[in-house]
Amino acid sequence: MLKLLVIEDHALVREGLANVVRQLDDEVKVLEAGECVLGMSLVESNPDLDLVLLDLALPGVEGLSCLTMFRDRFPALPVVIVSAYDDTHTVTRALKVGASGFVPKSYSSEALLAALRLVLEGQIFTPSRP
Repeated sequence: MLKLLVIEDHALVREGLANVVRQLDDEVKVLEAGECVLGMSLVESNPDLDLVLLDLALPGVEGLSCLTMFRDRFPALPVVIVSAYDDTHTVTRALKVGASGFVPKSYSSEALLAALRLVLEGQIFTPSRP
């Protein structure tokens, strides 16, 4: 069974992402958090998590701060950024900080699932540029 955490402050987007990632496998458990601190708490209480899907623009933290906190506290846990801010500079910075992947919110559900499958196999996913 896969166990994932979706951290996104907009409930509708968070619920949509949770529904999409449930398609990864027949048995997927999805935890949800609307902000970084709750997300960290959920990781601490669920050490068997396989992956975190993390929005960059969260209340109470700036930019890549939440990603940095995850890398410092849970270095082995893959974190995939899902963000509307998908310029080359932001993507590059996120990957340098330690994101296992970066999926623009403009991507389709199928593209998100493909990216997550790659990351779960131990690869790094970067968005393609036209």
